[in-house]
Formats: sequence, structure tokens, C-alpha cells
Amino acid sequence: AIGLELDGRQMAPEHAEIVRLPKYDPSTWERDLDLILLRRRLTADSMMLWAQAVDYYIRGDWAAAQQEIQLCLRKKPLDGPALAMLAYMESQSMSGGGGRFVAPDEWDGCRNEF
Repeated sequence: AIGLELDGRQMAPEHAEIVRLPKYDPSTWERDLDLILLRRRLTADSMMLWAQAVDYYIRGDWAAAQQEIQLCLRKKPLDGPALAMLAYMESQSMSGGGGRFVAPDEWDGCRNEF
């Protein structure tokens, strides 16, 4: 089993292997060569579409988020984050009984995987 320690809080079973994550630093986006090279492949338009999709997702307007994600997928059909978000929204909205692409009633803007 793999555990997680974040800012000194252990978030794992007591016998798990602990993975320590450094505190988030926004400047990583400007210093990490892999992230810099990945961003070169993005257009301003695609970044704007994705930002809008994420905004709708966080606010719980999953129908609007789904529409924006579909636009992103037209530009890049195998986009992993877009496909993952789409699959997550569909799985959560269907299990909640609210219909496709409807955020659960208890949605607070983020996934709680722990």
C-alpha cells in the first residue's frame, strides 16, 4: 500500500509506504522543463477552453463543463485530463441519480478521494 503525507498530515493506513510531497510552489510552472515543453504545444484558445471547463466543473455546472470539454476534445481527441474529467463527472452524476452531467448535491468544488 502507498500512503500520502501532505503538510505533515498523514493520510494513509499506518503500515503504508509514505510518499512525501513538497509544498506546492506555483513557480514550478515556470521552472520545470517538462511543464514548459508541454505548454508550448497548447494554444491560447485551447487553454481558455480548458480553463472555462474547469471553472464550470468547480462551480458544479457539469452540463456546461461537459460542453466545454467536448470542444477541447475536438482539438485534441485523446486529451487525458479532459477524458478523465468527463469520465469522473459521468460516473458521479449517474450514481447520484441526478442524470448525466449533474454534480452531486454534496459537491463542494473538489473531489475527496480520502
